[in-house]
Amino acid sequence: MDWTSECITRVNTTWIPHKNCQLAQSQFLTALLTSGRGEIVCVVGPSRVGKSTIVARGETLFEQGQTPDATGTQPCVTVTITNSGYGGFFETKSFAVAALAKLHHPEYHDGDDEGLRLADSVSETRLKRALSKAMERRQTRFMIIDEIHNVFHMRGGRDAAVAFTNSLKDLAWDAKCVLVFVGAYPFLLILAQCPHLIGRLTQIHFPRYRATSREDVLCFEQILASYSEMVSLGGRESLRDWNEMLYEGSLGCIGHLRKWITRALATAQVDKAKYLKKEHFERTRRTAYEFDALRTEIELGEALLEGRATIDDVQRLAPPVRGGRSHGRKPRRNSVRYAVGQPVRP
Repeated sequence: MDWTSECITRVNTTWIPHKNCQLAQSQFLTALLTSGRGEIVCVVGPSRVGKSTIVARGETLFEQGQTPDATGTQPCVTVTITNSGYGGFFETKSFAVAALAKLHHPEYHDGDDEGLRLADSVSETRLKRALSKAMERRQTRFMIIDEIHNVFHMRGGRDAAVAFTNSLKDLAWDAKCVLVFVGAYPFLLILAQCPHLIGRLTQIHFPRYRATSREDVLCFEQILASYSEMVSLGGRESLRDWNEMLYEGSLGCIGHLRKWITRALATAQVDKAKYLKKEHFERTRRTAYEFDALRTEIELGEALLEGRATIDDVQRLAPPVRGGRSHGRKPRRNSVRYAVGQPVRP
């Protein structure tokens, strides 16, 4: 294994306990411990800021290394919202099946073809009842739904997403558990249309590091110093020598920074370089289109949470509405040619 492969492994597997992460994790655990049946905890922030990481660490804490079996308890269950259905849509029935599989349901699971066929053959209502009963029997305290902003990708658009989100509140009450939403800023547009849900909500903002805050700048430099110890810089003391470039290109999000460092290391490997250089970062920087899309979403989300913008001001956060039909042809009834009771001529 060459030096770049070793560095990539270290960068990808080492957790850096930085300020924003520790604060968000403390708030998250406090919210879980103080929430009751049917209540909701929502973690929002930019993409690649570390939201899923703190949730996974919290889940590990509550599970305490216990693996559920066919009769055991399961304090936490995590389901990720994906738009992997037909046509790239999110399907609520697939969500129920995925949740049952995570709960190791003996009948409705995706472990073999028989389980999938059985799940496909029953109604979504029956699957939801089975899910509620399964969580109750597993004594599930927390149902964590990651990538919740992907509910936008439903047939029916935002109205369908709002209806589904509200239905999760009822599921949590029936299952006697706490619901945890984890997602990016676009999900705030869904929450704004769920006033009954907001009344039960504890919201946690996991922010990026801001260039306008001296404390944030110092914290970001500490992160760069930590990553500097994991890579070879050819005599340079630290990645902090390129702090402005690395901050601007990562938008102050540690996940984007980590991914950028691994891309630069991979480029150094291809070049057979002896150490990491500034040009490796310059060649692997995101395109202007990608950068603008990420920055726009972050700045609009921050403005909404800080009261500098209203829901109407940030409608650009919502993905474009797509059609909900499975096929391109528009269905059409044939015209009626004969009166009722009149014989049909060939």
